Amino acid sequence: MDENRAEHVRQVLSTARATLARSRRANDEYQFREPVDAPKAPERSRGRPLASRDRTPPAPPRDAETPTWEEERATVLEVIRGLRELCEALGDQWLN
Repeated sequence: MDENRAEHVRQVLSTARATLARSRRANDEYQFREPVDAPKAPERSRGRPLASRDRTPPAPPRDAETPTWEEERATVLEVIRGLRELCEALGDQWLN
C-alpha cells in the first residue's frame, strides 16, 4: 500500500479511537434532558413542484485524477478489514 494511504489509514484509526473514547466519557457523564422542540418546516404549496426538471444541474465531468473504484477497491477493503479488526479488539477489551 502507498505510504500516504497507509498514513491516512493510521490517522483514520487514531481519530476513530479518540472519538470512541470521547463518546464513552460523554455517555458516563450524560444526564437525561427533555427534548427541545424543533421548529417545523414551512408548508409547501401543493400547486408548486419542489424543483423543475430543467433546473437540475448536470453531473460534473469525471476528474481524470480521481481514482476509480477498480483502482481503490483493494485499499478500501483493507481499511474496512482494519476497522472491523479494531472494533473486534475494542469489543473484546470492553467485555473483559
